[in-house]
Amino acid sequence: VSYTRTFGPGVLLEWENRNLCGEAKRLLFKNELWWKSRLSILSLTQPHFKKFNQNLIWVLEYNHFSTVPYTSTSQNASVLIERKLSSRSEVYAGLRLQRLVSKSSELDRTYFLFKVPLQFKISSANNLLDPTSGTALNTKLTPSFQFVFPSFPYTIHLSTLSHYCSFFDNRLTIALKGTLGNIIGASRHDIPTPDRLYG
Repeated sequence: VSYTRTFGPGVLLEWENRNLCGEAKRLLFKNELWWKSRLSILSLTQPHFKKFNQNLIWVLEYNHFSTVPYTSTSQNASVLIERKLSSRSEVYAGLRLQRLVSKSSELDRTYFLFKVPLQFKISSANNLLDPTSGTALNTKLTPSFQFVFPSFPYTIHLSTLSHYCSFFDNRLTIALKGTLGNIIGASRHDIPTPDRLYG
């Protein structure tokens, strides 16, 4: 049970089976209920799909979000391949179908989107949970296509670079983080309001 100034009071419910059918498949149900947001996720992960260290992930998702610039409701169906390249790097690639209803002061519209989420992570941080040195890069590309008239393509790019350095025998760690994002393709007024970048 939580409270935030952004979403108000909320509750998180989560259930997971990490050994479905005795084959180490992971079935997860997650439900977040907030005053201004609702998120439900059902996912199935098949480990070592076709190759060792390669997972196949099926995801069904419902998301409702209400904020000052817009209100959105979406239903998503995704299939993703997660591939661990080494102990320090991994890639994701997948396909997603999304129905998105967006309401704002600028435009009320329903979108039917086909997306190809791509992600690359690499890290030289010395500890995943409590890093004191090293650098991490996370880059996401999401080519998207609105396939119901009027149709148009656009691509969302978001890269985050983090760097950690410590002093006084690791008693003080400074973490620096920078993010660069942009959207190319369709004009700003065509891109769905929830997919835009906000400062």
